[in-house]
Amino acid sequence: MDKRLLKEYLFLAIEYTSDWVILTDIDGVIMYANNAVEVISGYKKEEILGQKPSIFKSGLHTRADYEKLWNTILSGQVYKKALINKKKDGTFFQILHTILPIKQDGKVVKFLSIAKDISREMELLDEIKKFKYQDTSTSLLNRAGFIYEINRSIKDYKNIEIGMAIIVIDIVNFSHFNEVYGISVCNDLLKLFGKRLADRFGGDSIVARIGGDVFAIFNIFLNINELKNMITEIIHVCKSPFSIENVNEIVFDIKIGVKVLQQSDISVEDSLHKAELALNLAKKNPNSIFRFYNDNINKEVTDFVNTYYLVKEAIDNRWFVFYFQPIYDTNSLKIVSLEVLVRIKHPTMGLIYPDKYINFLENSSFLADFERILFEKALNYMGRISDETGGNLNISINISVNSFRNGSIIDLCEKVSEELRRFISIEITERVFAERVDKIISILNKLKELGFVLEIDDFGTGYSSLSYIDKMQVDFLKIDMSFVWRMIECKKTYAIVKSIIELAKGVGMKTIAEGVETKEQYDMLKSLGSDFVQGYYFSKPLPFDDILLKLKSNK
Repeated sequence: MDKRLLKEYLFLAIEYTSDWVILTDIDGVIMYANNAVEVISGYKKEEILGQKPSIFKSGLHTRADYEKLWNTILSGQVYKKALINKKKDGTFFQILHTILPIKQDGKVVKFLSIAKDISREMELLDEIKKFKYQDTSTSLLNRAGFIYEINRSIKDYKNIEIGMAIIVIDIVNFSHFNEVYGISVCNDLLKLFGKRLADRFGGDSIVARIGGDVFAIFNIFLNINELKNMITEIIHVCKSPFSIENVNEIVFDIKIGVKVLQQSDISVEDSLHKAELALNLAKKNPNSIFRFYNDNINKEVTDFVNTYYLVKEAIDNRWFVFYFQPIYDTNSLKIVSLEVLVRIKHPTMGLIYPDKYINFLENSSFLADFERILFEKALNYMGRISDETGGNLNISINISVNSFRNGSIIDLCEKVSEELRRFISIEITERVFAERVDKIISILNKLKELGFVLEIDDFGTGYSSLSYIDKMQVDFLKIDMSFVWRMIECKKTYAIVKSIIELAKGVGMKTIAEGVETKEQYDMLKSLGSDFVQGYYFSKPLPFDDILLKLKSNK
């Protein structure tokens, strides 16, 4: 192709491209500007030629920014950066700028500036950012926006001795308001609540809605008293009635969790999470409106998480193992039944006793799976005992109070074959009667109808069940070990044990005294008429193989 034509084509391409193209001399005087410069800047070419690029200067960049630009291009290096410039009409535009030094004989003689107008892209990014970081209902920041703005603020206070706190606020029982007033009214309530927080605290603090009915404030304070005052004011502001059209004034309670940020707090997300943990603890305490996160809570949470994974892995990997403690006929000292005691056999931590996990397990979603495994293994061991000894032996299983409260024990027991039910004792603690007594009695009676043996453990130590004992079809009362240990030395305790044994006989029940550790205790229980005894004096809890040997030798 003819070189002259090629140059003309290239010139036309440069002249009419949508990208900004400017050529300057070594001093920065503009020698050429294409049509895109006119369109983007609003200046005519004749107004631009002979001027320096400072004609577009916005005033938003520092002297140091421009010095860096000039040092870069004068050294022969390419300069790339997004710059904000000013149009002829005074409005700003943003360009993605590339300045190329042009060399002749190894020396920089001119500069070629090529740029793309990214103003619209930046506007779209702002819209995206707004969508990403804003709660559309209340127009407050959302969770992501809250974290983003805190991170920005922390940089400003990095070297300043000042306190910072994340405060999380939850509307108590908000679902109740949804049921009473409807979703529309409650959406208006959330907007009003958010506006009230923003109006009062938005000037000095960062306010956000981080969840359905959960709001948050990031606050700066000079001393702890300022923070205390802040909490007090939040409570006061939130307790004032809310007026919504066609609805009576609404008043609600709140709960607050607070995390004071330390220098060691490198993660805003982590600090927010800790504030939420403090909030959860406040919600559990009916006598407390707010709770601060501290080291004790941190230990509590750590223990909780460790126990969670211990139990989860034990269920997933079937790490639960059974130990059996014999229960003896008091007079003949023949083994009549076995109490099942569960341990976790961890592959690295060894044998873990129930005191490390049972409280968590009873109140967790793992309870149903655990008790299902408990029954499966118990039935399996019953079968093996029958095969090895030539007869069936009663096995006692401890069942959680919560399984009685929610009624799940019935479903579990109905799956046991009818011929085996009379060999299984369901053992519950007396505290099961602390609430919903009629339902508990109904469940006990249903279990009795199904054919199971029933025991009340720790009798006399918890909620008094004396007023209901005549309504329950219970077979055994277990005398708590604390009474057995003290009855030798304490006349009052002796009288209690005697009364329990006499009471049981009077209502057609039998007694099992647990925790027997000495011959003296055994002799006293025998003289009082306890039907059965259990404890280390006779045998500690044993693994399955050892209990088989004991059963065979006890015949």
